[in-house]
Amino acid sequence: MPRQPQQARAKATVSAIVEAAAILLAQSGPKALTTRKIAERAGTGVGSVYEYFRNRDAVIDAVYAQLIDEAVTTVMQADSADVRISLRD
Repeated sequence: MPRQPQQARAKATVSAIVEAAAILLAQSGPKALTTRKIAERAGTGVGSVYEYFRNRDAVIDAVYAQLIDEAVTTVMQADSADVRISLRD
């Protein structure tokens, strides 16, 4: 079972893995994504990927979750006047 990072270094590793996966997804799509490619791009070993993620799909889920969190944060911080603009505008 994957473990949750506790220390700053472990959190940085997880962040690097998620960022690497996001870049690779944008470049090649999910079908071309492998844990080996993620690890190589993140500058870590494949074992580190599996230490924090069950499989490749769990890394992809983490990328999507991060994107959603960033989008929600952006919307929540938006000026209320901007949020009320008509979609047609």
